[in-house]
Amino acid sequence: MSNTYSQIYIHLVFSTKYRAPSLKQDFEHQLQSYIRDHAEDQELKILAIGGTQTHLHILLIMPPKFPVSKAAQIIKGSSSRWLNKYHFDKEKFRWQKGYGAFSINKSLLPTTINYIKRQKEHHSEITYKDEFAAFLDKHEIDYDNRKLFPSPPEDEAPG
Repeated sequence: MSNTYSQIYIHLVFSTKYRAPSLKQDFEHQLQSYIRDHAEDQELKILAIGGTQTHLHILLIMPPKFPVSKAAQIIKGSSSRWLNKYHFDKEKFRWQKGYGAFSINKSLLPTTINYIKRQKEHHSEITYKDEFAAFLDKHEIDYDNRKLFPSPPEDEAPG
């Protein structure tokens, strides 16, 4: 075969450092636009993006040349630089290390897109921690609950 044909849908989920409520509504649309534009420049196509003050969900089409880790690095790295440049003067914005990446069947795209768009509504009923653990369980991904959501060290604790 002389060409590569693929259709790889990934639901990417990641949170702010220690799930701090850092993603404010006043720049939510700007952040989403920035992520979309930058991802497109890197040959990643975003189908949906949504979240809350503590985390983001992104549904994207992956080119076959990219490992998922590269896509996560591109999105998290560029968006944290953008956030620090335009919205964080005194403190430094950081994403939590790691992410969740879940493959999505094409038949589930409408459901997944709707789920991502309704994140704020959804989180009036369930915490991010419970949501993320449910994703891991649903996709039969083993994890150590003690290491899933680390607490900040004493010198980084708010207050």
